[in-house]
Amino acid sequence: MKNAKILAMIVSIFCLIPAAHSTVQSIINAACPAPNTVPGVATLSPAGNYSVSGTVTLPSNCALILNNSTITWTGSSSGDLISSTKTSNSRIEGPGTLDNSEASGSPQSHTIEFFGVNNSSVTDLTITGSAQACLVLWGVSNMRVRNVSCSNYSHARGAKSPGFNIYNGDGRNVPTSTVSADVQVDGIVCDENPNGGGACLFADGNNRHSCAAPCSQANLRIKVSGTNVIYAEDDGVEFDHTIGSISQTHCGANAVHHQCVLIRQSSQDVVSGTTCEAGNVYCVEVARFLSTDDLVDNIVVSGTAANGTTKEGILVSNAPSGSMTNIVIDRASIEGSMTSDGVRFAAPGPSSTFRHFVLNGVVSRNNQKSGILLRYAQDVRVSASEGSDNGQGNTIPCGGTIQQNYTSALYISNSSDVVVTGFRGFDDQAMMTQCFGLTVDATSSRVTVRESDLRNDRERSGIGVHDAGRNDSISYRSSPKF
Repeated sequence: MKNAKILAMIVSIFCLIPAAHSTVQSIINAACPAPNTVPGVATLSPAGNYSVSGTVTLPSNCALILNNSTITWTGSSSGDLISSTKTSNSRIEGPGTLDNSEASGSPQSHTIEFFGVNNSSVTDLTITGSAQACLVLWGVSNMRVRNVSCSNYSHARGAKSPGFNIYNGDGRNVPTSTVSADVQVDGIVCDENPNGGGACLFADGNNRHSCAAPCSQANLRIKVSGTNVIYAEDDGVEFDHTIGSISQTHCGANAVHHQCVLIRQSSQDVVSGTTCEAGNVYCVEVARFLSTDDLVDNIVVSGTAANGTTKEGILVSNAPSGSMTNIVIDRASIEGSMTSDGVRFAAPGPSSTFRHFVLNGVVSRNNQKSGILLRYAQDVRVSASEGSDNGQGNTIPCGGTIQQNYTSALYISNSSDVVVTGFRGFDDQAMMTQCFGLTVDATSSRVTVRESDLRNDRERSGIGVHDAGRNDSISYRSSPKF
């Protein structure tokens, strides 16, 4: 009888101790048994290190709770660490770590990959060492990604994958016509492997989808906020064929080799609160790179702060042909572009135009060339803006034969129907570098300047305007004379 009681106590104790060698998949299967009609919670308990050698599959109505545990990939074959296909109400929650660093010599693929998943979330995770991406979403809806750190990604040789990806369907598990919609990404952090080559976050609603431009297919209502880019070989956050918003993006010193924020082939996007420290190439770019790219219109860029970018703080660039329309740049502080203008509209020729643009509250100073450069722009309004102490790269006296030497607070070239109101252009340095408050070249027409303070500080004469055309292309209305 005594031995029976002791045996019963031992059995009872073992029943209370979680199986030390339970696999992650077995824990999920036990907590969320088929057909998974009732929500289940699979908790990694006790907290500790769990290894997986093959892809973990997350079903519908199932929450995987890491409980401060680490899941480590130890497999030798290709595969995602966690995958879910055509499910709903699937969640991965931390705090916890997904570690692929042990897989550096194997063909492990993405860390988390979701196909056609809806009403699901990934929160409070640290992901490190992914051979390709930390998270890939294909044709998902009602998705929330929050507080996920992605480091040492694109780890595999030759990998160019962004850390976070939001696409339309992959064409295998989900039709390519299925765009991602209603996705919210908050508080992600990216620190890419130095040998990688991807962006921090890339969203494209036309990925792997054959569609002649202009293509109407786009991701819908994608909201990305609070992104911190420590390092990304390509871009910080890029939207292609994506409608939504990008807010509060921060790119640290030397964080990106291209744009901190890039809007390409997209419409109806709002970019706000982008801050860029020194060494990033561009802070914000709105672009069409190829003439076959879809049109770009109805874009608002507000609250940009850039200091010491290697090229432009804000760049609006067009392809050799076609128009970019209805773009607003509001409240920007651009300082110390190392090789170019602070804000630049770059078009390669007259077949490439910018139409219906507004610049308001833009302050651009201490840049190598001009503060603001408009080229091939039509129907533009510049208001309540300022350019000062530009032309830091000037080595030739102002008024030289090379047009680019006419560095100005505002430079207007090959443009028409431009209204400038309440603009200040000045140089208050001891050794002045900015040639003019305003330059309008001979190819521009119908430029109206109102209530502006345009000082030609370098030469101490005139009203600070260089009218290269001298053909009544500028009209002044209530403009102070200095």
